[in-house]
Amino acid sequence: MYTADPQNASNFVAGVDLAFMVILGISIFFLIALTVVMLVFIYRYKKTKHPKAIQNEGSTRLEIIWTAVGIFMGRSSDTYQWMYTNFNLPLSSTAYAATLFYLASATYRVIRARSTETTILVVVSIVVIMGNMPMFVTYIPALMTVKNWLAEVVVTAAYRAITIGVGLGGILMGVRTLLAMETGFLGGTED
Repeated sequence: MYTADPQNASNFVAGVDLAFMVILGISIFFLIALTVVMLVFIYRYKKTKHPKAIQNEGSTRLEIIWTAVGIFMGRSSDTYQWMYTNFNLPLSSTAYAATLFYLASATYRVIRARSTETTILVVVSIVVIMGNMPMFVTYIPALMTVKNWLAEVVVTAAYRAITIGVGLGGILMGVRTLLAMETGFLGGTED
């Protein structure tokens, strides 16, 4: 039976709440720690201190071995599974994390809240990201309403404007082609 008091809903609610709070605490700890480390690295390795980027090359020998094992032994073999688990997954995770780090640092450099427009963009981005996370929506239910309004009103208006622009561009391009004004790619002469 449904009860408004969550403590009396079942006999294991307290354990679930405790597990949620522990996971939330660990997540917040790592969020703050990784954000601090990222900001330290952004400051430490900024472009003025290190103007020339270092390019890392892959290991061709390892890639050939990886491909040969997959082809000749099959993906279900123990050797392939061991190589996949111990080499490919950690390397993929590292590459993904590095890409995410570079993306975050590039976003930080590009979008700084220096003007009203960029401040609005940053605030709306944070609201939409938080509105997609159940953790925030649980404690701030208005986030879901704001996120849905942004998606249904603002984004739809922008999408319609882009669609109208593409449609008008297509019509004008068709008219120009029919009037033989766009014949350079067909072998005609450009005026």
